[in-house]
Amino acid sequence: MGNKILKDFSHCSNCPAFNKSVFKGLENVDLDKISDIKSVNHYKKGQDLFLENAPSNALYCIAEGNIKLSKMSKDGKETIVRIASKSGLVGHRSVFSDGGPYRASATCLSESYACLIEKVDILRLVENSAGLAMSFLKRISKDLELSENRFANFSHFNVRERVAALLLYLKNHFGEEEATGILLNIKLTRDEMASLIGVAKESLIRCFAELKDEEILLTDSKLLVVLDVDKLKDILSL
Repeated sequence: MGNKILKDFSHCSNCPAFNKSVFKGLENVDLDKISDIKSVNHYKKGQDLFLENAPSNALYCIAEGNIKLSKMSKDGKETIVRIASKSGLVGHRSVFSDGGPYRASATCLSESYACLIEKVDILRLVENSAGLAMSFLKRISKDLELSENRFANFSHFNVRERVAALLLYLKNHFGEEEATGILLNIKLTRDEMASLIGVAKESLIRCFAELKDEEILLTDSKLLVVLDVDKLKDILSL
């Protein structure tokens, strides 16, 4: 299966993430150039694409899978700053900065496929393609807007509201309709979910238990199923 997928991804236009990728809308000549210089890589769950503070020598476009971006504090505590999935980019902000290192680590939450483009190659293409430069500018601006909105919202949310916001985010991006409700089809540990919203794991687990009692959330081992989206939205007064 791996060889078939790698072959199918060899040209950007064949990628399952192409329609939402930063390369959508580019001229065929630019797509050909990108396809020629990229390498398609397969990653196992838990494998790192790059590490925080390592030299930023490439960016990655995700074809399949989920990647967490995390930073480590001086006392060894991990903080997840973003989750990138199909059609997302990782490493691009560091690559387009002033030669600094990666600002976070990128780790696979699931089996993933990502296209690697070396820094020197993508910078050369961007310098010679106004369309590609504009696509990256729009993507970076969108990422910044999402990051700012997340910070602004969470800064005044209590724990219950933060958990509700997290579940709605996961529902919107990874939700799958099932008979009982909406399955959140992404494997995150309780520690990782708590890190995403800046709460203690114990507080997250306690809130999950409350939502289960209220028949808003179904928790079964590592699976999470949202039973009542409207009640989740009510917590946020949406």
